[in-house]
Amino acid sequence: MNKTIFEGNIKSKELIAFTAIILLMIGTIYFYDNSSPDTTNIPGNNIIWVDFIDEGKMNIWSRSTDDIYGIQFEFDGLKLNNFDGGYLKDNGFDTSHNEKMILSFSFQGKFVPQGEYLLLKINTDLLVDKQNVNMASLVIAGKGGKSLDFGYYDIFKRRVTTKTNQ
Repeated sequence: MNKTIFEGNIKSKELIAFTAIILLMIGTIYFYDNSSPDTTNIPGNNIIWVDFIDEGKMNIWSRSTDDIYGIQFEFDGLKLNNFDGGYLKDNGFDTSHNEKMILSFSFQGKFVPQGEYLLLKINTDLLVDKQNVNMASLVIAGKGGKSLDFGYYDIFKRRVTTKTNQ
């Protein structure tokens, strides 16, 4: 198959269309808003963080050097609706909530082993922008109900904003 490349005049309509496409690509790259921060580089151990999936869903993650026997989280800026999975729900922990607080433990003595886990997938109603949702209190229990030293890492502020044992 022979292809002939024409040299010479480029039509002004083709030039304008090509320029518009290039400008659109540059603008898309420049103004791209990644509103879901990268959670792969959460610093440290014994840390909890929330990954907002979209306007009505969030995931609560943990990374721990200790086994976790119970959790209690309280949030400001959202209404908790129901659970949609995660380690606690999938492994038969007794998990309950009201509009602001989550409580989960096991009557059978089950625990979340040390490591990194998606604890809960939660359906929510945001009352503020997700960047302004705060964890109001954090309690993490180890074996025998011992309070574990944990922090809540706010992925938008990129720092620990709430600690247990304070």
